[in-house]
Amino acid sequence: MDQESKLLYIVNMDFPPVSGPGVWRMLALAKYAALAGHRVHVFCADRSFWHKRSDKSLLNQLPDSVKITRISCIYEEDMLREFNKWRHSSNRLKRSAGEQLYWWTDRYMPDEIIDWAIKGSFSVALHGIREKPDAILTTGPMHLVHAAGFLLSRLRRKTVWTMDYRDPWTVDPAYGQVHRGPYQPRLMAWLEKKFIERATWITAVTPGFLEPLIPLVSHTASGSSTAKFKVIANGHDLDPERPAIQTQTTAETNTLIIHFNGTIQDINDIFERLFRALVAYRSRPSTPALPAVRLSFCGVKECVLSIARQLGVEDAIHDHGALQQYESQRISRAADVLLVTVKPGLRTSAGVVPAKLYEAIALGKPILALVPTPSDVRDVLAGDAGSLCLDPDDQPALVDGLCTLARGRVDGSGPVGALALESVQNQRMALAQKYSRKNLSSEMLELMGFSS
Repeated sequence: MDQESKLLYIVNMDFPPVSGPGVWRMLALAKYAALAGHRVHVFCADRSFWHKRSDKSLLNQLPDSVKITRISCIYEEDMLREFNKWRHSSNRLKRSAGEQLYWWTDRYMPDEIIDWAIKGSFSVALHGIREKPDAILTTGPMHLVHAAGFLLSRLRRKTVWTMDYRDPWTVDPAYGQVHRGPYQPRLMAWLEKKFIERATWITAVTPGFLEPLIPLVSHTASGSSTAKFKVIANGHDLDPERPAIQTQTTAETNTLIIHFNGTIQDINDIFERLFRALVAYRSRPSTPALPAVRLSFCGVKECVLSIARQLGVEDAIHDHGALQQYESQRISRAADVLLVTVKPGLRTSAGVVPAKLYEAIALGKPILALVPTPSDVRDVLAGDAGSLCLDPDDQPALVDGLCTLARGRVDGSGPVGALALESVQNQRMALAQKYSRKNLSSEMLELMGFSS
């Protein structure tokens, strides 16, 4: 290893073979840091606390030099599940104990991952004292992982600590990152402020997520300058693809496929609005001359399907189920339009930019973005003629948007046809290059003093 090689610690709850939205940013950083000749040590959980998806093929992306420490723990959900069994026991004493323990755990547990946060922080500290890392990056959610960076920064002041936000922590309760108990919101707000003041760098994936954090820093805190706050976007890890658009000309293939390749969040009710727009689209007099619309997913929750049934559009839903990364990207390439959604009405809605937006950009596909106004998504896509940004609260606009996309699938008009133009393709390729995770990882490494 040459003299420029440095040691980077990465702390993130989810990491391959665990898949899901929380892994991509750190998977790319670990990969590109190792490829740049640096030593990388990842600290993660041995399983996700909120889903069971896995994809072992993701590990093939990592150089063999990347070291991974997987820390087992007991999640709050594990405890509640066990105590709930006690509540239904035939033994009266066990049943009574189960009721009390379930109530106390549900009400007074500091955080879902408190066990991992304690174990993970001490594991990072013990390794750090021996290995002397040059930098540590902690990323949330779940945000209590930042305790590991805080502890190590107290024990080893030379280590650069970057506190990274993929989602808000305490500034927006709608994200469910804070336990709703009698003391937890105040405790987590206090911890967040302490962590931010201590960290060397604060990074977030969008301006809308970063801006609410700046006022949390005390004016008298050491290093409290706003210069320590940086936006480093999420991105994609694909080779940008030049758009190849074909219009439909036969009745056999007369279907507009709109594909959603993201994870349906519990707080996201946009699909009901989209389904209602589809009902209105079908009832328009001009619709028989336009393609039918199919909405496809890689995993649909039952609550979403039940809404489609109630509205009579279940026949328009196609679920591919959970897929490995290369399979889900194959489905995206085969679709006519890729869907990106952001729920309006949240305190931080304007700052949400789904990572799948960058993948859609790199795949060279027309994009339907259902996002509020203002939105950082609109800023990313500003000037892109191959995308259509609509406010999900504007039902007539949603219906018109479906008509525009369907018509373009037939005659090459609108966003679908725009991507057939060389000038628009070149613009899309440049946009994809801007949000390459290779470039963004280099930016993160350079921020921490690593060569890239």
